[in-house]
Amino acid sequence: MSDRPIVMASPPVPPAEQKRSKLALWSLILSIFFFIPPLGIIGLILGIVALVNISKSGGALGGKGLAIAGTVIGGVTTFMMCMMVPMAAVLFPALSKAREQARAVMCRNDLMQVGLAIGMYEVDNGGAMPPNLQALVNGGYIKGVVILRCPAAARTAALNPSDVDATGDYYYARIATPESLVQPGSVPIVWDKEMVHDMTGVNVLFADLHVQFMEIGNLIAAIQRNSSLYETPPQVPQPSPSN
Repeated sequence: MSDRPIVMASPPVPPAEQKRSKLALWSLILSIFFFIPPLGIIGLILGIVALVNISKSGGALGGKGLAIAGTVIGGVTTFMMCMMVPMAAVLFPALSKAREQARAVMCRNDLMQVGLAIGMYEVDNGGAMPPNLQALVNGGYIKGVVILRCPAAARTAALNPSDVDATGDYYYARIATPESLVQPGSVPIVWDKEMVHDMTGVNVLFADLHVQFMEIGNLIAAIQRNSSLYETPPQVPQPSPSN
C-alpha cells in the first residue's frame, strides 16, 4: 500500500454575482419615453456608455441586452425626430395657410347667408333694405346669429344677440333708396369690420347679393364712388390686432 498522502480536492469556488448595469436599465427606460424631448437622445447616450462599461467589466456587469435595446430605440427615435423637424417646418406654415383659407371660405358662406336674409327682407318690405342687421335677427330672417361672427376674428367679447351690429364682426352700410341702384354688383353693403383674413383686404357682400374678397384700396374706392347712395358714411375695415 502506498504511503502517498491523500490530497482532498477543494470545493469549487462559486462565480461572483454579476451586477446589472444601471445605465443600461435607464437607457431603455428613457428611450421608451422618447416622445418627451430630449429623453430619446439621453437614452441613446446612456446605452452607448453602458455597452462600453459592460465590455470593460470582464463579465462583472450585465444588462447588455437592455443597453442594446435602449441604444437601438434611442437611435431610431432620435433619427426620426431629426427628420420630423424639417418636415414640420414645411408642413406647419402650409397647414396654417390652409386653415386660414378655410376660415375665409366659411366667412364668405356666412356673408352669402346674410345676403339671402337681406333679399328676403326686401321681398317682404317692398324692396326696402333692412335698417340694420339687428332687424334681420328680430324679424327671423337670420336664425342663427353665429353667422354674424367671422370664423377668423379673434374677439374676446361675446356676440350679443340683442345688439349684433355692435358686437358682430360685419359692418352693414344701408342703401337708403335701393331703387336708385344702377349697378348693384359694384356697390358694397356688408364687409368685415377688421382685416382678419389678409392684411390686404376683406370679404364683401354687394348689393346684388354676391360675395367676393376685395382689396382694401378697391373697397375704399368703391365706397367713395357710391358715397351718395349710403344712408350714412360707411366705416372702412380696420387692421386686425392679431395680424
